[in-house]
Amino acid sequence: MQTPPKTRTMLAAAFVFSLAANFAAAQGAPKMKMATPIPADITTPDTVETRIGTLTFNDGFPTNETVQKVYDNLAFQRGVDVFLNATPGGSTEGLRQGLASIGVDNNQTVALFEELMDSRSLFLTANTESIYSVMWVDVKDGPVVLETPPDVLGIIDDHWFQYVADFGRIGPDKGQGGKYLLLPPGYKGEVPEGYFVYRTKTYGNLVFWRGFIKDGSTKSAVEATRKHARIYSLKDAGDPPPMKFINASGKHFNTIGANTYKFFEDINNIVQYEPNDAFSAAILGQLAALGIEKGKKFNPDARMKKILTEAAAVGNGVERLVRDRRTGAARRRRRGFAGAGAAVVFSHEALLGRDSPLSLGLARRAVNRRQLDRQPQRRLQTARVGPPAAGQVQRGAVIDGGADNGQPQRDVDRLAKTGVLQYR
Repeated sequence: MQTPPKTRTMLAAAFVFSLAANFAAAQGAPKMKMATPIPADITTPDTVETRIGTLTFNDGFPTNETVQKVYDNLAFQRGVDVFLNATPGGSTEGLRQGLASIGVDNNQTVALFEELMDSRSLFLTANTESIYSVMWVDVKDGPVVLETPPDVLGIIDDHWFQYVADFGRIGPDKGQGGKYLLLPPGYKGEVPEGYFVYRTKTYGNLVFWRGFIKDGSTKSAVEATRKHARIYSLKDAGDPPPMKFINASGKHFNTIGANTYKFFEDINNIVQYEPNDAFSAAILGQLAALGIEKGKKFNPDARMKKILTEAAAVGNGVERLVRDRRTGAARRRRRGFAGAGAAVVFSHEALLGRDSPLSLGLARRAVNRRQLDRQPQRRLQTARVGPPAAGQVQRGAVIDGGADNGQPQRDVDRLAKTGVLQYR
């Protein structure tokens, strides 16, 4: 039934009158004594223009579209933070995978660069004047014994690239060679006497050492490693298994960690294999927010893969920016120092830099692909680390390719204190 025209007119007039009355009442409403003035700085406008687009709010509550933008941005920020904070682990995992690609994948196999390194083997902070021996030691099945050769510079780092021990010239054996016992995380068994004993926080460990050229030849260092280097489980100490030495000189393989989405997959490998208490709880929390959590499958959807891919690219850019500012890349280029694959060099200034929280990981970004292509076999002339008489360098000079374990100030100071390296 239709409403008569007269009735509709009366209803409309009443509605208009009501609005007017309410408006007048509002205008004349007294200010409440308990009202609190709200500073504009703590309010949320209905729309805000930001670098991630327009954010829209209804009474301070984000719209669905804004919620998605904010979540995407939060994931991106966490991705960049994780890339920067976990870079050392990504670098070590890259080394593990690279060594495994040439068969160095167990406790009895060593990559020995009998004819030195060249740019076909992609390493960071290595040089072309040391006889490198590199291996991966796993202690998940129990303590492992390392019998080290004499007259080497050696180091052990865990899977997160955290320092474990020195051996050789700056280790407790004082360059004479010795027996080291590497205990796994949480080990509570008997510890026999007669060893230099170290505990590692992770099951997987990077072990490498430098031998030295004598009379222009690598022969004595190679022979010493083949004769004295022995790695075996403590339970096999009575009858150690034979060692296998792979001559890695001239082999083309990569040990450099990824700076793409693969970086996050590599970090997930470490998280799944290693104990949680081996690394920073805060950084593990960041990883968990991205879906990288021990005991859980890392399976990001297409949206998250895209975000993490971009985060890796930006994180890589940040590391390169800080590295270039710290090392004076332009000055190095003018002086003729350039990265040539395995022989990446760093200035003394970079080795002593300690003002950046990224110092543990920046070195791994130093390879310049174009320089590799232009100078595939070039050997860089770096100051050789040797006995005190041969190891003096001037402040400001390039020192032996940098600090292998990512802690430059400590390494340089330690070398200087022991007389292996001196300033003048």
